[in-house]
Amino acid sequence: MPWYKKKHRKSTKLPRDLFDVIVGYEDVKKILLKALKSKKPVHALLAGVPASAKSLFLSEIQRLPSSYFLLGGKTTKAGLAWILSRYKPKYLLIDELDKMPRREMTVLLSLMETGLVKDVKYRKEIEVVLDTKVFAACNRDDAIPAELKSRFYLKFYFKPYTLTEFKEVGTKVLVNREGVKASLASYIVNRVSEFTRDVRVCIGIARIAETKNDVDFIVDSLRKYKKFDWRDHFG
Repeated sequence: MPWYKKKHRKSTKLPRDLFDVIVGYEDVKKILLKALKSKKPVHALLAGVPASAKSLFLSEIQRLPSSYFLLGGKTTKAGLAWILSRYKPKYLLIDELDKMPRREMTVLLSLMETGLVKDVKYRKEIEVVLDTKVFAACNRDDAIPAELKSRFYLKFYFKPYTLTEFKEVGTKVLVNREGVKASLASYIVNRVSEFTRDVRVCIGIARIAETKNDVDFIVDSLRKYKKFDWRDHFG
C-alpha cells in the first residue's frame, strides 16, 4: 500500500458574523465553530424538516473560501471522488444527503473514516488522501446507511422555525446577505410567510423584486401556481 503524506493547510480565519443570521441555536453555533476550527476532521449531520435551520447552517459555512457545496442527488455525473480530487475542499457541504446514490456514499464513507478517496472513473484511477471535514443536511436520516451515519460525530435534529423566528431569520438573511433594504426585506418576508416558511423563497423574490408591487405580483403568482393536490377537489 502506498505511503500518503497529508498536507495540513493553514487554518482559515472565520468571519466574525458567521451564523449571525440564524436565530437561536447558540449552542449549536458554538459547537460547529469549534468543529470548523478543529485540527482533525469532525463531521456533523444536520437533520430536520424543510424550512428549519439546517440549510442555513450549510449556507453560512459555504461562505468560507475553502468550502465546496453539492446536492446529494446531483453527484453521479462527475462523481464525488472526482470532485474531491479536483477541488480538495477543507469543508465539504452536502445538502439532501439522504438522496445521494449508494455508490457515492461509499466514497464519502471512506473519506470520513480514513481520509482516503479512491475510485475508478472513465478508466482513470483516482486516489488521494484529504483531511476534509464533512457537514451534511437531510430531511430524514433513515435512508442513510447506519455505517455512514455513525461517521458523523455530531448529529443535530432541528424543529421547524416558528412564524416569529422565520420572519426574523428571513429579514436578517435578506438584509445582511442579500443587501436588501430593511423595509423591503420585511415586506417580502411577511408576504412569503402567508404560504411558506422557506427562506430560499424569500431570497429568490428579493433577487428579482425592486418594489413592493413587484413582491405582490410575484407572491400572488406563486400562490396561484402552487402545487395542486387533487385530493382537495376530488377526494
